[in-house]
Amino acid sequence: MPSFNRKRSGTLDKAIAFLKRHLLAIIVVVVFVAGIIATVMIVNRDEGHDNGDEGSISILQPASEVRLAMYEPSSFDPLASSDEDVVYLNNIIFSYLFRLDANLNIVPDIVESYIPNRETGSVELILRDGLTFSDGTAMNAYDVEFTIHKIRNVGPTSPYFNYISKISSVFVTGKNSLFIEFESPENAALDNLVFPIVSADTYNDMVFNIGGGPYKFEDYSEGKTLDLSPNERYYGEVPTVSVHIGIVKNKDILPGLTTMDDVTAYMSKASSADDIAIDKSLRCRYIPSGELEYLGFNCKNRFLSNSQVRFAISCAIDRDTIIKDDYANSCVVSDSLYYPGFMDVVDESAIKYDPKKSSEILASLGYVDTNEDKILEDEFGEPLTLTLIVSRESGNRRDAASTIAKNLNSIGINVEVIQLNQEELLTVLEAGSFDMYFVGMKIDKQFNISELFGEANFGKYYNETVMKLVGELEQCLSREEQKGVFTALKPLLNTDIPYFSIGYRTYSFVSVPSLAVKENPTFFDPYRDIQYWAWQKRVSQEE
Repeated sequence: MPSFNRKRSGTLDKAIAFLKRHLLAIIVVVVFVAGIIATVMIVNRDEGHDNGDEGSISILQPASEVRLAMYEPSSFDPLASSDEDVVYLNNIIFSYLFRLDANLNIVPDIVESYIPNRETGSVELILRDGLTFSDGTAMNAYDVEFTIHKIRNVGPTSPYFNYISKISSVFVTGKNSLFIEFESPENAALDNLVFPIVSADTYNDMVFNIGGGPYKFEDYSEGKTLDLSPNERYYGEVPTVSVHIGIVKNKDILPGLTTMDDVTAYMSKASSADDIAIDKSLRCRYIPSGELEYLGFNCKNRFLSNSQVRFAISCAIDRDTIIKDDYANSCVVSDSLYYPGFMDVVDESAIKYDPKKSSEILASLGYVDTNEDKILEDEFGEPLTLTLIVSRESGNRRDAASTIAKNLNSIGINVEVIQLNQEELLTVLEAGSFDMYFVGMKIDKQFNISELFGEANFGKYYNETVMKLVGELEQCLSREEQKGVFTALKPLLNTDIPYFSIGYRTYSFVSVPSLAVKENPTFFDPYRDIQYWAWQKRVSQEE
């Protein structure tokens, strides 16, 4: 033992002497090696998303399944369940006669050809040949007839009853052909034929039903998970990835689950990423919703009865600033009152922010500031003063109304903003005791806004040509005919200005950063073309 201690002491003395002689060189080497290690760690983190587990790194690999989340529904009955998550799933499990594309154009699904009759409000349909349900049984016109009658039996609680209620009769004219007649030629648009087709032979409102869409029900654990597998009998391109759905009790946890790759993507109706506090490493796409924010005019007002005054007012409103400052960029501008890109119709006459043009129009109409109080007067010396009513219960609209007032004040129109509660606002609107109003409107995917132009519209707007064209959009027209009608309508709306669209609120489609989609999701179909989704998940790998 003593000899061991002496040997150790001698060795330690030599080591200390060595360190003293070579201390600087050792420090340089240590720093150099530490730099290399740090660089390797950074590269691994950037390229492989280091998961923090000691001795392992994460690499990205193509995923074989898409992961979603949903609430436990009250029912999976595709015709009766009004659960939003079930309605979304119906789009990928069942076939439809028609679907709506991202611009709300009708697109045939199982329909091969069709002949609409706008005069009688009817349509002849020819279905594709060789259609089958996911169990291999044939899908034909009798299944369509059965589905329509079944939805009618379910009644108003069905999310599709509003569409079916417009149909008066269905006649099967052949195995793959049928004739549908609507109650009224004025309310017979083909976008009413957007409902899931179920099997007349096997439909059961108590169990999962077979469909003809790209996916089929595979496995279900109540309150836990739902699995969908590719439908190998789908008439289109068969998916290559499956769908795994986790059932959650609170969707507030979805950002965290997406960060961990437990959820591939989800849609939030929160206006912006800030509202849902998502992890900044996730990807967020903003989707125009069906929620319109717009300015309405009282067309009986002595000033606003002139469409040129309404046009001048519209040109003076800075929508980009309103959306940026008052809506925190959670809106998108539309070039008409209708949905952004509606029916793919481009209109060069779309209203643009141009206060100089507004002033020129008002001057040409004889409005001048004779007493230099910065308020324009008409030929009778009456100051151009208007009221703008808005709900005090909506912060975004209150702020936007204030911005609108400032925009108009800058061109010599004196605007007083009056804030009312919802009940007061409706009372004033119905009485017509206002000049302008700023409100919102939630629109179904069918996009019927004819109530804004009917006899009961708050602003008492009347233009026979405009009302005729708006009505024609609800008639039984082909896609091309419908587009032709809107092509004629859109420039009229942008010159007559019964309403001025500020924008459409946006929803947030949040996903893992690597998700690639073929078609952007929509507010009514967040899983659009899910069979083509591709993403890479993080997989741990030992170093």
